[in-house]
Amino acid sequence: NPNDILTAGQICPRGAAADLMPGDPDRLKFPLKRVGKRGAGKWVRISWGEAIDTIFNHLDKQLRLEGPNSLALFHGGSSSSFIKELFVELGCRYINDSSYEYCQANRNLAYDLTFGREQSGAVGFEQAQCVVLLGSNLGENLQIPVMRKYNQALARGAKLIVVDPRRSTAAARADYHLMIRPGTDTALLLGWLKYIVENGLYNRDLESSFSGFAELKNQLLNYRLGDLAAIADISVSDLKRSAQAMAGLAPAVFVYPGDNSAWYGNDVQRLRAQAILSAVLGAGPTSKTGSEDLKFP
Repeated sequence: NPNDILTAGQICPRGAAADLMPGDPDRLKFPLKRVGKRGAGKWVRISWGEAIDTIFNHLDKQLRLEGPNSLALFHGGSSSSFIKELFVELGCRYINDSSYEYCQANRNLAYDLTFGREQSGAVGFEQAQCVVLLGSNLGENLQIPVMRKYNQALARGAKLIVVDPRRSTAAARADYHLMIRPGTDTALLLGWLKYIVENGLYNRDLESSFSGFAELKNQLLNYRLGDLAAIADISVSDLKRSAQAMAGLAPAVFVYPGDNSAWYGNDVQRLRAQAILSAVLGAGPTSKTGSEDLKFP
């Protein structure tokens, strides 16, 4: 539909392949029950009534023997709300939206702790003159609405900084491609912050309108730029040049918050550093009162 406000008539590869699903020989059309050993691939067709009774009997037995804390639910997507409601009614405490935990939970917590809200702030693809991607595989992990805005930003001439150990599709289009050692994103972010802050390239409103900036400056004194670059396995000159590129186009810099935020185990703090970078560049959230509480670590 060319009038759709999100896709503008485009369709993702998954949607383009959807018409192949009805004829797929492995498509499930009715309940199957395994017969024989797990992994043998042997199944027998059963009725919907037998399937529902089998599931109910297993749940009922488990609840009576071990109680609701012996159950766990991994769910995802809007259609899973019904099964979630059932497990809530059963008194189950272990309910996990696996797709949310994997994609958005760490990011939303990090940005909320830093800004008091879940998203990155005032600058998006539409306003960006510089786009920064850290571990975001745009062009490979294709979401049509995001890709459309991303391509429009690059078509307008926005600079692109890509942090990725691989030469990805996005990296091939980048003005600056930083092939860091996997797992060292926080070191790079701290290096960018140190260079920008100590060279006075930051948003001056931070000194009067935001809390925690003095503590951030003091914290950055504990690091040496050369050490941070060595941890990330890039040159100091590449770190400086990419930081200068961002600062030169600030505040129109979009540090893309992305999805798929569960990486290393320190993800909330890594993403807080990413959120702070947006604030330091003046690309963080705006306030009608002119004052924000930026809770720097």
